[in-house]
Amino acid sequence: MEASCFFSIHYLLAHWGYGSRHDGEKYELQLCEKCFFYALETLKKKRVDEFMFDENFEPSTLDGFGLK
Repeated sequence: MEASCFFSIHYLLAHWGYGSRHDGEKYELQLCEKCFFYALETLKKKRVDEFMFDENFEPSTLDGFGLK
């Protein structure tokens, strides 16, 4: 991680529950802003790649992907 990354740390959290293939696993990733948005864009791209031939898929629905 670059030295400048330590000024702004973001978290990506997951806790998988009963019935999940990863039941009981907990993840906490600390990411700088640059890495966080890289991960977010990678997830969006994966989603587009998975549904690109689905006639009901509208890529613009991913514009707010992850925003609360």
